[in-house]
Amino acid sequence: MKIKSKLIINLCLGIIVSSLIFVKFDSVLVSQASQEILKPGDELRINIVEIGEFSEIIKPYQLVFSKEEPLKRFYAKMKGISPELAYNPGVNMDYNMGVVIGLGEVYKEGYKINIDKAVYTGRTVEIYTETIEPTDKDKEKKTRSPYIIAAIYNNRQIRDNIRLIRFIDTNSEEMIKSIPVRQIGMYPFYEIPERVRVKTVERGDHCNLGIEAYGAFGEHNSFEHTYKILKEDGVYQTRPPELNFLGNIVIIMTMGEKQDGGYSIDVNGAYTNTYMLGDSIYVMVKKIKPTEKTIRYYDITRPYMVGSIQVGPGYWNVKKVIFIDEITGKTLVERKIKHQKY
Repeated sequence: MKIKSKLIINLCLGIIVSSLIFVKFDSVLVSQASQEILKPGDELRINIVEIGEFSEIIKPYQLVFSKEEPLKRFYAKMKGISPELAYNPGVNMDYNMGVVIGLGEVYKEGYKINIDKAVYTGRTVEIYTETIEPTDKDKEKKTRSPYIIAAIYNNRQIRDNIRLIRFIDTNSEEMIKSIPVRQIGMYPFYEIPERVRVKTVERGDHCNLGIEAYGAFGEHNSFEHTYKILKEDGVYQTRPPELNFLGNIVIIMTMGEKQDGGYSIDVNGAYTNTYMLGDSIYVMVKKIKPTEKTIRYYDITRPYMVGSIQVGPGYWNVKKVIFIDEITGKTLVERKIKHQKY
């Protein structure tokens, strides 16, 4: 009887020890995978998760996700299903970032999207994409909205260092979009903010400000005062555009005085952080300069732009707007928000 009990005890101890060794070995493998040392210029592993032709979103989009919940919500929107039924399309978020690219609505068969490569540069991850257009053989005209979903490798080194994720056209090597990355003090140590809509209210080549300036407004009085400074000419009374500040943040951007035409300033995407209830809006500033192909007129210009950021019900949480240069990723200025009282 004692011999049997000893055998059973030894057998149990053997199973426990072997399982501990397996767990330790498995954790070492995971740790090694997460600590892979990357050099600037290294290409990241890409796993294509899903390719499709039909999406409910009819405008072009390039998005990156660092967390599962925002990815699930956007995927539900793509598929036209209820957010309560949202699910992950198959991206392992532990050591990957989820990338979703869509062409929007097209009216001919044969359009495709490729993700050719993703390159780690030290401060950015550059995702090279290619749009394959239909040939003459693709004659059938049907409404499509092609998209691609991929998982791109993402370890602790990338999370600690990157400040921008750029989408680049493979053929022209021109940047399509730049997305900010914010560092935070808790897991997953960084986050990729969610996109919010921006509506252009007004833009032009002439205003009173001859310097580069940025403003953000959550209530009408301060916006009206600033707008009059921007546009008042001393002869005609300037009337500010009528704007709804309920659920919206209004921005004004000026580029400064230029000795030539062809310059303009614009927003190439606005994003809100999901961590800590979204207390910031990140505005990616696009400064457009004249090229050889630009029709130029030699006149002093002062480009400006007025836009409305559609934040939605959570706009009361927004405490500041951060303007970021889309090329360098550097913060141009931060503006605190004072909200409209109702």
